[in-house]
Amino acid sequence: MNLKIPLLFTLAVAIVSCKMKPEIVQDFQNNQGEYEYKITITELGRLADSTFTDSTNLESIFDFKTIDIKGNIKSVDMKTAIKLYQSDLKNKKPELYPIFEIKNTTKVILPVFGNGLWGKIWAKVVIDKKSFEVVDIDFDHKSETPGVGGNINEAAFRDQFIGSTVKLENNTYSLYKEDKLIIDGNQRIDGMSGATITSKGAIEMLNNDLMLYKNYLR
Repeated sequence: MNLKIPLLFTLAVAIVSCKMKPEIVQDFQNNQGEYEYKITITELGRLADSTFTDSTNLESIFDFKTIDIKGNIKSVDMKTAIKLYQSDLKNKKPELYPIFEIKNTTKVILPVFGNGLWGKIWAKVVIDKKSFEVVDIDFDHKSETPGVGGNINEAAFRDQFIGSTVKLENNTYSLYKEDKLIIDGNQRIDGMSGATITSKGAIEMLNNDLMLYKNYLR
């Protein structure tokens, strides 16, 4: 997500220098939305296929679905799924989640959303639907402290989840800080140093939101 900063900063400066003219504000909003949309496509594409490029058609890689908090599932088009994902990044408590099925595989990308110390955190979890194994995971955040909670996507924390097995009846993950149990679960995760609240938010996010996909994964 840090790739957005230079362009958005430039656009923000343009707005200020033009004294917030309505047409400039609208142009900023449109460009911001378009840029975020392209970033989302790139992130999803690379998580599914390391050879993904900007010229790759995302629809050739994924089938798209949604699931609501009651477990109802339906197929949707690419634009709907991506817009929903972007909307969920802003919603405090999403009620509808996108599903990104990787074609010709048993793998799927399931987004999860939560809260850290200073704001929203989220992850895209790549799961094998047959084994329930976490194949890959990509964390991100809005405003966690650099070098502390901002380390949520560093390998030392992230790689603990890869190869784990998602549970559908109880907490998949437990959280430990300095060998002290903070959250009880099936598979141990050691929290980030100096970032107890962000670590707790990440574990709660995964435990709670992965359960929402129960009807889909069964």
